[in-house]
Amino acid sequence: MENNKPDLEEVNAFLEGKMNEEERVRFEKKITTDALFAREFQLKKALLGGMEDYFSNQLKKRLQQEEKPTTGNSRRLKIYRIAAIAASIVLILFSTFQIWFSVTSHEAIFAEFYQPYPNVVDGTERQMSEETLSPFQIYENKDYEKAIATFKNELALDPEDVALNFYMALSHLALGNAGEAIPFLEKNQSGPKEDELQEANEWFLALAYLKAGHRENAMNLFSEISGSSSSYQESAKKVMEKLK
Repeated sequence: MENNKPDLEEVNAFLEGKMNEEERVRFEKKITTDALFAREFQLKKALLGGMEDYFSNQLKKRLQQEEKPTTGNSRRLKIYRIAAIAASIVLILFSTFQIWFSVTSHEAIFAEFYQPYPNVVDGTERQMSEETLSPFQIYENKDYEKAIATFKNELALDPEDVALNFYMALSHLALGNAGEAIPFLEKNQSGPKEDELQEANEWFLALAYLKAGHRENAMNLFSEISGSSSSYQESAKKVMEKLK
């Protein structure tokens, strides 16, 4: 059993009373003492209930379409057909919920590892178009929508600036828009890896891929980070473990 995420098989076994006494007590303790575990349990309990209801309704509809008087060989053929209908519905349900859980898992891992990156750029030393707050200071104030608008103006003047692209991406990511963040982070990937922002850029790009559902790209980048000397190496290894 995972520390903080019960799987569907465990939830189903618990609900149907198929666990032994020791397993049941341990499972119940996790529900009452671990908030994340309890949330995952309730989610999957509801999902299993929804799957059962959906399966029953779909099977009933399909069987109603098959209702005809039958005898002999035709009855046997009908039984085979009913079994085939049930199997097809199970496969559709399995595929649908497998995709749903994959997306949910990606979101949960992103939420666990995402932390806003601080403003490490001194805006007062940069030649910005605004006289008051630089976009970096606006970002630091967590006014991400305004920061995006200001970064957009600055990028129009200097589209290759690493810091501008990086913090533009982070502003989008802070608002939950991973798809909008990815192009700016990808633009920075050709820079030197020893640069502080480049190292962070790689990490946040991997997280953005994950949140956006680009699993293969995320896995490749997390694998690269976990095999490097990056300060995000250990975190990348933990993400990889959770994605297995």
